[in-house]
Amino acid sequence: MEVLVKAELPGLALHASLSFPEQANFIGVSGPSGAGKSSLLRCLAGLNKKASVSGCWGGPLPGKARVGLVFQDSLLFPHLSVGQNLLLAADFARQQIYHFDEVVLGCQCSHLMTRMPDSLSGGEAQRVAIARALLNSPDILLLDEPVSAMDSKLKHSVLRYLSSLAAKGLRVLMVSHDLRELALYCEYMAWLERGAMIHQGRAGEVIAAITEEASEFEFPFSVLKGHLSATLSAHACYEISCEHYHIYARHPYIEGNNATLTVDARDVSIDREAALSSSIVNSIPCSVEHVSEPREGQVMVTLKAGHQRLFALISQLSQDRLGFTPGEAVTARFKLR
Repeated sequence: MEVLVKAELPGLALHASLSFPEQANFIGVSGPSGAGKSSLLRCLAGLNKKASVSGCWGGPLPGKARVGLVFQDSLLFPHLSVGQNLLLAADFARQQIYHFDEVVLGCQCSHLMTRMPDSLSGGEAQRVAIARALLNSPDILLLDEPVSAMDSKLKHSVLRYLSSLAAKGLRVLMVSHDLRELALYCEYMAWLERGAMIHQGRAGEVIAAITEEASEFEFPFSVLKGHLSATLSAHACYEISCEHYHIYARHPYIEGNNATLTVDARDVSIDREAALSSSIVNSIPCSVEHVSEPREGQVMVTLKAGHQRLFALISQLSQDRLGFTPGEAVTARFKLR
């Protein structure tokens, strides 16, 4: 994917260059409010006639690509039932790529078909809007905070379904403020600020860069990737091989044999013991890469575990007592979640 978007907007000059490998089919975009994320989607969808869009993503943009766009507001036809909204989209499709019943099931809309749009909750309307966009058979699907009104279970169910379609060839670009969603479901992502791409690349690397540059320690987390080793049904968790060590998680994102999980920096402890008799089951040998300056009694320690980064937010008191230094070998531990 090589796309350049330029547009002069009220209070913002959008000059965003997206460059990702050809196999990147599910791309996440995030950034602070007012960065130009929604405007970027509108330009890519061809809704801003004054914008300059050049490049390609599996085909020329702008060009022959059929683009579907889902706004935060579902924009369903109010005089048609859910089923009628979906059937109308299928009728207008150039060719039917996705089976109607599979889309309805994948977007969790089966029980909504006879309902009218004004009777739907925010999360229900979002699911119908996604289903309608898919039934219109797009080559590229652009999503603007598409699951923000859904509860956690439904959110992950719909995102897993979209991820499965992306694995089969659908190109998806999703804007979200929820970095965890992007980290779990998007292999690649971009961070937009003031109309320009500040970071882009593999999701874990972008999350790490954002975390290290953040002025505040607000909800920092790490992204760990590995291979599924076993499903431990008796313990209601999964065993994952990560950097040649086994870690355990209850709710990782699993696709085939690959597993991805996020770990809160506040949940990570550091010690100098290779082995420890503890109820904390997850432990990974690491090296200290960086120790931040204290902020309000807290210190962020950046750890390297093989090719992956792990963040630990510890108290300034702990750092003063233990004195972790860059290059030092330590063990990171975090609870099973």
